[in-house]
Amino acid sequence: FFSAPLAQLLYDDANPWWFWATLMGVLLAYVARFLSLILRMQERGLAYSTSQVLPKILLLLLMLAIAFATFTKTFSHLILITLAASLLVVAVYAWNTKSDWLAAITSAKIAPLELRKLLAFGSPLVVSGLAYWGLSATSTIVLRTWSSLDELAVYSVANSFAGAAVVLQAIFSIVWAPTVYKWNAQGVDMRVVDKIAKQMLAAVCALFAVCAGLAWVLDYVLPSHYVGVKSLLLCMLIQPLLYTLSEVTGVGIGLERRTNLMIGVTVLALSVNVGLNYTLVPHMGATGAAISNAIAFTVFFIAKTEASAQVWRNFPRAYLYLSALTLTGAAA
Repeated sequence: FFSAPLAQLLYDDANPWWFWATLMGVLLAYVARFLSLILRMQERGLAYSTSQVLPKILLLLLMLAIAFATFTKTFSHLILITLAASLLVVAVYAWNTKSDWLAAITSAKIAPLELRKLLAFGSPLVVSGLAYWGLSATSTIVLRTWSSLDELAVYSVANSFAGAAVVLQAIFSIVWAPTVYKWNAQGVDMRVVDKIAKQMLAAVCALFAVCAGLAWVLDYVLPSHYVGVKSLLLCMLIQPLLYTLSEVTGVGIGLERRTNLMIGVTVLALSVNVGLNYTLVPHMGATGAAISNAIAFTVFFIAKTEASAQVWRNFPRAYLYLSALTLTGAAA
């Protein structure tokens, strides 16, 4: 019923097909995510790594095929090749995990007691996950509503370049979570987390400094109307870098099974982001959105680290907060 106005809201064009294609893309991403988790939990490293790279390779190949075609290109073609890549990825996942999901369909039984434990642990993460999505998407939504598509384009391109740090975040998160839970189960002295936090902070600061020193290179890569991207890049890096660091410093929340705390942490950061975007974006456009996002994720990092220290163990953290505030202040 609302496909046309929703397409207008998303793409500034009331094309119902664009909305339905977007909805199908969301469903395909959902299925692909869960099938890939089977590979991850079974520690099938090569298959899982391939599953992470495959979508990008397929999309790139299809984009190149379209780019060299002679017909007139439209936005519909871009959506179509994105859908095609997603569909191929789901097909590959389904083949690699067929023994698991076929068994689940034909013979698996639900264990009510185990299910209740899983829901008690995971339900707060669903709520905090939605709030985290809001935290990540607020700047984009506000720019689309209260600024121009040109400003949104500059912000999106800066966010894409900051995606290099998202790769670091993804790789570390994949390795870190099972490792730290295994250490805890084996009775390892968890003061090792303090050392890893220092090492991760050093890596974050080094990567930030390198990107700051090389931001001028973007002038030679991007068209002239994207000249503002290099100024936004450091603020955009704050999100993946501090989130990665928070995976180390906030590990106590998961170890103590206090996942309900993540709701408060994420909602606090979301509130900060909404308030700052409401204040800054109408006057500053993409710059205001980038600054708001950086400050909100600094709040997220500090709140998550503090919650972990309170429910798990009291570890040194003043240097962590000072470093995070310094990076965010310099970027802003």
